[in-house]
Amino acid sequence: MYKSIMGMVTIGTVILMSSVAAHAADGQVSFNGEVIENSCQVVQKNKVVTLPTVQRSALDAAGATAGVVPFTIDLTGCTAGSNVSVYFEKDSVVSSDGRLLNNVDTSGGDTAAGNVEVELMNNNFVFINLATQPAINTDGTVSGSAVPVSTADSSGDASLPFYARYYATGASTAGKVNTYVNFTVVYP
Repeated sequence: MYKSIMGMVTIGTVILMSSVAAHAADGQVSFNGEVIENSCQVVQKNKVVTLPTVQRSALDAAGATAGVVPFTIDLTGCTAGSNVSVYFEKDSVVSSDGRLLNNVDTSGGDTAAGNVEVELMNNNFVFINLATQPAINTDGTVSGSAVPVSTADSSGDASLPFYARYYATGASTAGKVNTYVNFTVVYP
């Protein structure tokens, strides 16, 4: 009886191991990439853009905008003649509609403006939806995005122009506005 039990245990073990082995390797995922010298450098990594003070009445309904301000992201040390762009990171301050949420720290007594977000636009005043994740092409462009592309000049400098403005998600209330966006430089 002992031999028959041991025989069944051995057979059961072989069956279990063979079923595991049958499911162990169904496919493979390969990852390719390249590490290059960091050629493009951001001239001012932590830029501050000050939006103008506006009247609450300028943002009295959903969709109202006010306070357009131009700004640039300037690069240096890029390969002359190469396309450069930026990829805006989608993180916790990006609304589902692709705008920047008001992120005022109210613990110090400041009041945050209500129903106010900040939206980014390209140099043609086209809204840049930060909630979408565009594809990055090998030529340094960002597909399906309103993000501008610049070509580095002969000295390796490039400038990417943008605009920022207030955007009302409803009738606004008075208070401060503070937000941010992280970005990554994209180049071939």
